[in-house]
Amino acid sequence: MSVLKIPRGVDSLSLKIVKRLSPEKDFESLIISRGVKSIEGNCFYDCKNLKSVTMPNSITEICGWTFAECINLKSINIPTKLTTIQHCTFYGCDSLESITIPKSVTTIKHEAFSSCETLKSVTLSDSITFIDWYAFADCTSLESITIPKSVTFIGCGAFDNTPFIEKFPNDFVILGDNILYKYKGNDNNITIPNGVTKICDCAFKSCKSLRSIVIPDSVTYIGEQAFERCSNLKDMVISNNITSIGYEAFKGCSKLKSITIPDSVTYIGDNAFMNCKKLENISIPSSITSIVKGMFKNCQSLKNVIIPDGITSIENCAFYGCISLESLNIPNSIVDIDDNAFYGCIDLKVSNFKRKKTK
Repeated sequence: MSVLKIPRGVDSLSLKIVKRLSPEKDFESLIISRGVKSIEGNCFYDCKNLKSVTMPNSITEICGWTFAECINLKSINIPTKLTTIQHCTFYGCDSLESITIPKSVTTIKHEAFSSCETLKSVTLSDSITFIDWYAFADCTSLESITIPKSVTFIGCGAFDNTPFIEKFPNDFVILGDNILYKYKGNDNNITIPNGVTKICDCAFKSCKSLRSIVIPDSVTYIGEQAFERCSNLKDMVISNNITSIGYEAFKGCSKLKSITIPDSVTYIGDNAFMNCKKLENISIPSSITSIVKGMFKNCQSLKNVIIPDGITSIENCAFYGCISLESLNIPNSIVDIDDNAFYGCIDLKVSNFKRKKTK
């Protein structure tokens, strides 16, 4: 079969329907009739003969992996009512050379176009706000793409291993709405340019040369794993306007001795300071309500912690393995202390503990 045409009357296109119409899935051209509103995941996964796809604008949802590994797919239109390109939708479409994302699309999920090795150009509209982890990673021919100012989130590795990123000099790579996507340099002492608003997920991950960094007041967001395994980072000045510190943001910064978290911070992700083995002092802001899971896990040098009134919970493994922690005052605001919150704190003495509930 050279052409598969999905007839009218189909509302939701499923793999079952596709196999009924084409048991071998050996078609080269796919035409979907008007009226179809959604395509279920994996419908056309690994259709190795498929070269062209025509979709109606009635489609509002295309689920993950729908066209993944269609290695000969060269031509496809994105319906103009689609708002999200789901995860891995076009993963590994090795023959796709260009794609135009319509204005209706605001979100591109993780690995949506990853490993499209011949993809050279992508046209994004100024409606795009969210580009997820590895969305265009390993698109080894991608040179032409403009990230509009409307983009407020770029996930870890979204453009890694592409000529688009490789052409940037060995310095700061700033994209979209002043998002620091990646640091490509090897300086020991860094000051992030004023005007940067967000530090992307993984922006400095495993940056072994980094010893000190100044984060200006324009920055409000530190992404997930942003400084993970910066094993020589010792000194840090944090913006007074930071509101969010992501999951594992400073995990494995094994030489970081102290850090001041400003009162502007309202969110800290799990394991944010895990394995900061030289961290001795930490002041927790009253602007957060919980000491989250694994926040200071295996901070073996941690001696002084001030927990402000207003904190309501200490979550699982928050201070796990903090063997140097000797004393801690539990404020009256705390009502929940999870299992293993202080496991391995062998010399810890707490005050005011009897008033608290434990899970």
